[in-house]
Amino acid sequence: MDEKVKKMCEMILAQYGEKDTWGKMALHCLGVKKLALSRMSAEKIQSMIQEGMFLFNGTSVMQDLQTELERRNSTTKVKPKAELNREVCNAIAKDTWATLKSVCGRSLMYAWGMFKPFAFAMVGDNGYYRYGIKVQVNGGHFKGQIAIVLDEGKDLYEVITFKRNGEVKEKKTDIYADCLKTTLNVLIEDNPNF
Repeated sequence: MDEKVKKMCEMILAQYGEKDTWGKMALHCLGVKKLALSRMSAEKIQSMIQEGMFLFNGTSVMQDLQTELERRNSTTKVKPKAELNREVCNAIAKDTWATLKSVCGRSLMYAWGMFKPFAFAMVGDNGYYRYGIKVQVNGGHFKGQIAIVLDEGKDLYEVITFKRNGEVKEKKTDIYADCLKTTLNVLIEDNPNF
């Protein structure tokens, strides 16, 4: 590391401290503590790049910030080809919840800590909306939100688990209605036997 950059980072740390954004960038630049980029929003990363451009230009912290922003921008979302139909969304959500209650049974759903579903819509790979439910679960293996989405064309379900920041953690596709119980139990409790 360049001696000038090292001195500049030490001065920034002395002036702003470790808790400030500038201080965190200086610590990252010095290699002491990495920035938690996965927890930051794209807007926060963009503002850090703009604010730190004149001080940290050409340093590792700027390269890491720009790489993370490019990575996020490269995962472009599919634009919907049709309008969101709330009536269809609510009808499929009610149907999915009823299917889940009949296949799994209320006692198992309560054991998973699954209650209070809400209607959920997502844009599929083909650009059309897929509808279902999103629900909070509290199992032994997974605690968080799970979406159960109907692929109307195939009449099969997708089960998607989400991280705390809203990103997709795991996705199981092409699930028949009678296999939902086993799939959910493996995801929530990590136990195929019930």
